[in-house]
Order: sequence, then structure tokens, then C-alpha cells
Amino acid sequence: MNNCSQHKKEFVIETDQCTIILNMEQLAVAVKDLHYESLADFLSKLSSEIREDASKDRDKGRWQLARELSNGSFHIGRAYRICKRFMK
Repeated sequence: MNNCSQHKKEFVIETDQCTIILNMEQLAVAVKDLHYESLADFLSKLSSEIREDASKDRDKGRWQLARELSNGSFHIGRAYRICKRFMK
């Protein structure tokens, strides 16, 4: 069984000047507040990353997880297409 400690529990942005750490609630609010164009771009990238994870889990025999990740990716893709309609 894999160790989930390799996955992040907070979102960290590091620059030369500072480090910004967001908990999951802060990250969710930051994503929610993105402009439609930025949100659509983010959702598109997130959908692709989740689809890739689903493929890896499928290859490892984690069928149920792969299916749910694939479903999530599909719905995120739908949200992306809806956001795209509002871009100006």
C-alpha cells in the first residue's frame, strides 16, 4: 500500500521574497474567486491532471478510484465548457 504522506496537505507558493501557505479552505476560496478566463484555464488543467491520475490508478488495478477520478474529470471538463461561454 502506498503512503499518502507524499501528498500535500496545504498549498505553498515560494518566491525569492516570501512564502505563501494556504490551507484547503483558503485555496478553495482563491480558486472560486478567479475570473472566468483564469478559472476555465485552471479547470482545464485540473481535469487533465485528474485524468492522468485516473489512468495511473487504473494501471495499478484501483478500478473504483480510477472510475471516480474519471467521473470527476468529466464533470470538471463540463464546468470548464460552461465557464468558457462567459469569457470576454
